[in-house]
Amino acid sequence: TVYLIVEHSPMSDASMKWVAQMKQLRSLALVETSVTAVGLRALLGCVRLSQLTLKSTLIQDADIQSLQGLNVQSLELDCPRVTEDGLSVLSRLPRLESVSLGNRMSIGPRLVLQLGASGTLTSAHLFFDSLTPGIVEALKALEQQGMNLYIRTNEPDRRRRHILERELKFIDLRFLRS
Repeated sequence: TVYLIVEHSPMSDASMKWVAQMKQLRSLALVETSVTAVGLRALLGCVRLSQLTLKSTLIQDADIQSLQGLNVQSLELDCPRVTEDGLSVLSRLPRLESVSLGNRMSIGPRLVLQLGASGTLTSAHLFFDSLTPGIVEALKALEQQGMNLYIRTNEPDRRRRHILERELKFIDLRFLRS
């Protein structure tokens, strides 16, 4: 099996032992399952796993820390209970090149700067409810490092949107409200 997508399933930590035996597994998506840190740790045995998607309201900081050392190149997360502290694990993923953090996550300037400290990260897809001045400065710093940035925001203020478009002209910036 090369790709496995599990959505809205009672898949548990015990089931992840079976997944870990899939030595050819390259891409795994776990969407609203009951998998926790125990199950995620089993993924360390999936040496060919290069893409991981986790979307869950159950996963929290302690769970996400179990990804440390995983050799994924691409990670997509949308886990609202994971904080910036939990996301510090991103710097301990030795082959991570691309990260996508979904709209249910809370991302601040500290995390944006942490992304810049990763030696392997080349692109980031990030969602913000609003782009604060601190976040804008952190995004500019990432852009100057050569990172490809894809930013989505619900910025409600039209005037502010026009200013942001000028300030962040080299970043793929999309506003989700008209």
